[in-house]
Formats: sequence, structure tokens, C-alpha cells
Amino acid sequence: MKKFVKITFVGLIIFCGFSSSKLVIAAIPDIERSALIALYNSTVGDNWTDNSGWKETPLDADGFAMPGEETNWYGVTVAGEHVIKLSLGANSLSGSIPPELGNLSNLQGLYLFDNSLSDPIPLELGNLLNLRVLNLSENTISGSIPPELGDLWNLQDLDLGSNSLSGSIPPELGNLSSLLLLWLSSNSLSGPIPTELQDLISLIDGFSDLRWNALYTDYPALASFLTSKQNGGDWASTQTIAPGNFSAQANGTSSIDLTWDPIPYSTDPGGYEIWEIIAEEADALITTTTDKTASSITISGLIAGTNYSFDILTKTDNHPNNQNTVWSEFAGTVSVITDSVTTTTTTTTTSTTTTSTTLPSTTTTSTTLPPTTTTSTTLPPTTSTTTTSTTLPPTTSTTTTTTIPTSTTTTTSTTTTSTTLPSTTTTLPNPAKNESGGGGGCFISLNFWTSCNYQFT
Repeated sequence: MKKFVKITFVGLIIFCGFSSSKLVIAAIPDIERSALIALYNSTVGDNWTDNSGWKETPLDADGFAMPGEETNWYGVTVAGEHVIKLSLGANSLSGSIPPELGNLSNLQGLYLFDNSLSDPIPLELGNLLNLRVLNLSENTISGSIPPELGDLWNLQDLDLGSNSLSGSIPPELGNLSSLLLLWLSSNSLSGPIPTELQDLISLIDGFSDLRWNALYTDYPALASFLTSKQNGGDWASTQTIAPGNFSAQANGTSSIDLTWDPIPYSTDPGGYEIWEIIAEEADALITTTTDKTASSITISGLIAGTNYSFDILTKTDNHPNNQNTVWSEFAGTVSVITDSVTTTTTTTTTSTTTTSTTLPSTTTTSTTLPPTTTTSTTLPPTTSTTTTSTTLPPTTSTTTTTTIPTSTTTTTSTTTTSTTLPSTTTTLPNPAKNESGGGGGCFISLNFWTSCNYQFT
């Protein structure tokens, strides 16, 4: 919203003749007539508030008033057989600005403000080297500012305010050494302001406006220069910029705390958008704070022991001073790993008690009597066996077997006493000893259940 009225003086010299009813001059060049017709068609001229003269009969083959009548077309000023001014502000123009306007090489003033124009500014307007005033404000023109506008070295008034322009300010605008007024307010322009704007030494103090964008500068000298040229003296406090000191801290196994410094501009509605970054791109909008005074938020429902990356930007919703929703640049990605789950492992130790049983001593009496008989008995494994050989009838053999349960180891001790009779001695062999053991294995899974498998042979 402008706080003062800009007045621009453009000197015109018109060579003309008069008829009894209207002003008549020589026909303008065909290329210029075609440019005017392109403007009418591209901006739906039939719906203009005032389109008088453009299609006054008799009509030429192109459907418009006869050549030489252009000076009577509403909003068109002709001098020296050339179009020097187009003044169609607040006239219900819609659609887009045609690139053919770049063929109006003698144009000094282009006033298309306060309409419903959309689409980008055609770069061909950079061909209008005699242009002194370019006023496209209060439309819905989108896209970026063409760097070609920096070629308009005669330009004194550049007003692109109250549109939907985005992107950065081209440094080429610093070439406009004749510029007196610069109006870029109430758009969606973002990023650092080029230092080349300090070269605009002709700017009048207090007659420029950069408010209600997403612009910033880290150069104190540039900031001071822009403040001196700003209408009202404060351009910075209404900028939607990224919050500072953005950081992240794990909060347990499933939450992360994010903190930042709020921006100075909090009066108009908006908030901070939190994005999860995947594959180095802003990939998923997590949440938006309810306003721009917030300084922290906790993200929950996350996976333990997982790396997460987040970024943050500021959003300002549309409001009376700006028809656009404005987003800042991203503050910068931060990454953090959630805490891991702590696993408690329980080890069970089985104690085995081994009982050793000593069998009674076995006494064998050997007597030399015919005949001699030997009895041999073999027991299955896990059984201790004592074999007794006797030369006396009847033969006596004493065997003792002890079987110990699976988890018990049994040691059998056998004592043999030999009695020597006259002329005959028999030595009994030591009993055979057979041992076998078993093994087993256990494992504990992360799902906290235990499986054990023991096997004995």
C-alpha cells in the first residue's frame, strides 16, 4: 500500500494536424500498430473498461480502426509518428503482457498498473531503451524479474510492487544509474539483495519500497543504504526470512526436539514449516507452527537408533499488505540419531552336582579244582562291568552295575583281591571303563525369548 503519490513528468512533443472532428496524424509503423493490436488481444481488450477508438468504424482488414487513427485509441499517445506512451492503468486488462510490446522502440512510458494481468514479464521489454517509466504494479504478474530490465539505462521509475513476482532481485538492476524510484514491495521476492543496488546513486531518499518480501542482506553498508531510500525508513522488519540457530536434539528413542530463534516479523499470520529431508531434498512437510513466535517443537513417533534430517523455513500467509503467501529460504539441514533401545540379557547358569559312588570291594577266591570254567558278561554302554574268572566249581561271578541319571556323572571304583592257592594264580583284568558326555547350546534373540537344546549321546 503506497503512502504517497508519485509524480512523473515526461515531456512530449506532438506534431499533428486537425480535422473537423478528431485528431489525425500520419500512420505509425506497421510493427508498432501490430504491437498495439497484440496488446489488445492478449489482454482481452473487448472487456476493457474503456476501449474507445480501437475498433471505431470504418475498420481495417485487421479488424481495428484505420491506420492513422491510433492516436484516438484510448490510452495511446503518439508523437512523431511513433507510440511514445501507453496509459491503460485501472482499465480491467487481464491475461498477459505480449512480447510484441518490445517493438515499441520509442516508448517512454508504460502504465499498466491496477489491472488483472498475470504471467511473467516478457524479457523483450528490455528492448525499450527510451523507456523512462515502467509501472506494472497491482496486478498478479508472476515469475522472476527479467535481468534484461537492467538494460533500460534511461529508466527513472520502476514500479513492480503488489504482484506475485518470485525469485531473487537480479543484480543487473544496479545498472539503472538514472533510476529515481524503485518499488518492489508486496511480492514473493527472496534471497540476498544484490550489493549492486548500492550503485543506484540517483535514488531519492524515502521514495523506494522493498517491504513484505523474503529479502535480506548480510552487508551493513547495503542495509544502511536501502534504509535511507526506503519509504518510512524500515524495509527489514517485514521480511519473511529463515529462523536462526536451528538445531536438533534426540529426546529418547522415539522423539527429537527442534529449536530455533524466531524472526522479528511476527505481526502478520504465518508460522514455521518443519520438513523432513530425504535424499538431500525437502521431501516431506511434517508440521507447521501456529504462529511466528514459536521457538521449538518436538517430533514424536520416530524409530529408535535411526538418523533423521530436518530443515525449517518461515511462511507468512496473505494479508492486507500482500496478496501472496510468502516463504523464506530454508535455514539449513540438521541431522540427529534417536537413542537406541537398551537390551538387557539374562544369563542362566545350571549347576550340576556329580555323585561318585564307590562300589563294594569284590573278593574273588581262586581254587585249583578241575574243571576250569570262565564266564564273561558284557553290559551295554553307561554300565560299569566287573568280570570274574574262577577255577573252582561252581564258578562264582559278582557284577555290580550303577546307572546315573543324564545330568550325573558316575565314577565306579573296583578293588580286586587275589588269593593265591598253592601252585595256581589267576589275575583278573581291570573292568573296562566307558564314558560319554553331552553338549548343548543356547541363544537369546532380540525379541527376548530363550531357546535351549541339549543333547546327550
